[in-house]
Amino acid sequence: MRIAIVVPALVLGGAEDILVRLAAGLSKMHETKIVLLQRCYEENAKIKNLPSNVEITSIIPGIRSETSFAFRLVNLFLYLFSPLIAPYALYRARLHRCDVIHVNLTQVALYSCFWRALLCCCARSRPIILQTFHTNLHLLKIWQRIIFHMSWRVADKLIIEIDRAEIDRVRNVAPNTSIEFIPFAIGHTDPILFKSFRFDNIITLGSLARLSLHEKKYDKILQGLAILKEDGFKFRYLIGGDGPDREPINALISELKLDDQVEMLGPILDKEMYFSKLDLLIVATVGRETGIAGLQALANGIPIVGFNTFSNATSGDHGALMVANTPQELKEMILTLSVGSLEQYWNSLYKDRYLQLDDQEMISAYNRVMEC
Repeated sequence: MRIAIVVPALVLGGAEDILVRLAAGLSKMHETKIVLLQRCYEENAKIKNLPSNVEITSIIPGIRSETSFAFRLVNLFLYLFSPLIAPYALYRARLHRCDVIHVNLTQVALYSCFWRALLCCCARSRPIILQTFHTNLHLLKIWQRIIFHMSWRVADKLIIEIDRAEIDRVRNVAPNTSIEFIPFAIGHTDPILFKSFRFDNIITLGSLARLSLHEKKYDKILQGLAILKEDGFKFRYLIGGDGPDREPINALISELKLDDQVEMLGPILDKEMYFSKLDLLIVATVGRETGIAGLQALANGIPIVGFNTFSNATSGDHGALMVANTPQELKEMILTLSVGSLEQYWNSLYKDRYLQLDDQEMISAYNRVMEC
């Protein structure tokens, strides 16, 4: 089979990590290429993990930083002129000659609507349009909802990766689309024993996520840590990752007078090294769904505490996972776990939460969907 995985850009994010590993695995059995609407410097860390037989094609020439004004300007251009760029992208990347066009994220979901219309009119053999949805509906902005609602209806198959409950919500919008649930893989990891922490009166907290102030709840997390500091609790907080809201997050750190406790590490290439520095990871959650970083932390023997992204969510114990809904609740949970129950908490979490598929299982599941 000829498979094209289409992504706006290989920016620093968990979804892009998964897609790169998926492309590498599929390339062992199929002719696989990654089509990027634009290139960025941040993609280098991901491209080096791709085998040489994976072709990379881009639509807009030039390489920019994901956080640069030029990147955002091109991004806006790609949205505004999508009806004109979509036909060019279809034929430049030879998508009409593929058996499967696998689209990911909002921008290429929009492009897929134009591609479906063009392929129905012009192509002799019509490729399957496979779409991955790996976020949650409540996190989408209104314009994103409109785009996804259109693209789900024209997709041949849709794969939900993050929360099985999203299937019913999506099916209400696209009742005739074939929908599958394939949990994302965190990579093959062998279960390990919880390591013995020595706090030395200072607990090391961390978050590993795209730097999006409100979506990843950095605003609420930092407010909770400011309350911790006021109570005289000694900690340090290591933020891993990069993204568009680096400056607003930095400004909030200064506003809350947390400069001495918080360190922004930038992109984390060696996640095992990063986790080895932590006592506890704070993650944005949807109920008890932790996302990729939370599962990676558990696999490395690090317990997690969630901050719920639902504004009207019920805080407290979601299964074994402790989830806060306010900065004050986050502070109280960290205090509770710092007094000696951390190991017991990790043990209950690790047993309660299954680790997602490894890479080979995920790739096999995708193969079954593509070949049906």
